[in-house]
Amino acid sequence: MKTRKNHILFHSIVLVLLSLALLVTCKAGLGESVDTKPPTITVSYPPNKSIIRDWFYIGGVADDETYVKEVTVLFKGLDSLKGQVFGPYKAEVNKEKKTMVS
Repeated sequence: MKTRKNHILFHSIVLVLLSLALLVTCKAGLGESVDTKPPTITVSYPPNKSIIRDWFYIGGVADDETYVKEVTVLFKGLDSLKGQVFGPYKAEVNKEKKTMVS
C-alpha cells in the first residue's frame, strides 16, 4: 500500500514538472510570423526640394519586419501642377535577392 502511494506521488511530481517545463518553453502568440509594425520608407534620391525636369530617377529603401512584396510610388503635383497625379508606378521585390523587379 505504501509503495502504491509512493508511485502515485512520484508520477504526480513528474507530471507537474513536465507540465511546468512545457509551459516555460512555449512561446505565446504566433511569434515572428505576425507583422505588428508598419513598413518604413526612406527616399534618398533626389534630395529634398530638388527641381525636377522631364525625367528623373528615384532611389530609396522600403523596409518591414517581415517582407516587402512590392512598392508603389504615386506623385502628386505641386505649384503649377497642383491637383495632377502621376502614377501609380509599381515594382515587385525579389525575395531572395531583395532587389526590385519592375
